[in-house]
Amino acid sequence: MNRQNFTVVVIDDDLNFSESLTALLRIGGFITEHFSSVEAAINGAGQSEKLFMTILDHDFSVGSQTGLVGYEFSNFLKKNHWAGKVMPIIYLTGRESKEGFEQAISTFGGYAPDEYIPKSKLASDPGYLETRIDLYLDRLYNFEASVDEHGINIAIGQFTDWID
Repeated sequence: MNRQNFTVVVIDDDLNFSESLTALLRIGGFITEHFSSVEAAINGAGQSEKLFMTILDHDFSVGSQTGLVGYEFSNFLKKNHWAGKVMPIIYLTGRESKEGFEQAISTFGGYAPDEYIPKSKLASDPGYLETRIDLYLDRLYNFEASVDEHGINIAIGQFTDWID
């Protein structure tokens, strides 16, 4: 899948972090969109018809009117977007723990984010996030090719087999 035609949606209320992350993603060739709250992301990216990847924070103290956390966006997107179950969501946060993420998986099941990455991991391994994004792009490329060849229902079935 061509990076120049692919959008990465960043949902984080830390403006300095978001600006740095979106700048790095754009340098890497991605199209980026940024939202500072779950509500804004639901009303923006959540209504999009295109495939995209999400990098999602946990806690939103700025801009949130309802106190929604990142898991609610993941739940909304995976339930409501035509390709929500196959669009990758990386939970990149400094406030949620690995244990909390594992609890969310048991609570939300297939509607939870796909992967947890602590923000501190980016400092210790700067290329890690890009490597993970490329892995998910390869999976989406395979999904898109399968849709073209077999149709959406068969493609979703094949995709879920690939990630199990």
